[in-house]
Amino acid sequence: MDRYKETFETWNTIASLYQDKFMDLDIYNETYSIVCHSIAKKNATLLDIGCGPGNITKYLLSTRPDFDIVGKLLIVFQAVFLKDCKLKIPKYLFYYGDRVAFEHTQFNFYFSIQDYLY
Repeated sequence: MDRYKETFETWNTIASLYQDKFMDLDIYNETYSIVCHSIAKKNATLLDIGCGPGNITKYLLSTRPDFDIVGKLLIVFQAVFLKDCKLKIPKYLFYYGDRVAFEHTQFNFYFSIQDYLY
């Protein structure tokens, strides 16, 4: 028996509720703006580790459209977000899995915001 089955099923059931609650949450935008303004390099390539539904990537791109952001879904039950991320932010790449061969071999900046929740 898969010891994570119940966790995955529960997460898949509530994923849309999570997206509805956090996709447009703006209470952290000041912090995200600090990230945007702290990166002086134009057209910087960023890796969003544990990107969830893509809400932070969406905000960063609204502030700095020159960023090239790759989203990495960290944990198995975040895979439910993959399709929605690709629909909401189609220009950018989102990956899922423990090990991913990225098209980008270098990133100028790595970030992981709110992954401590998991």
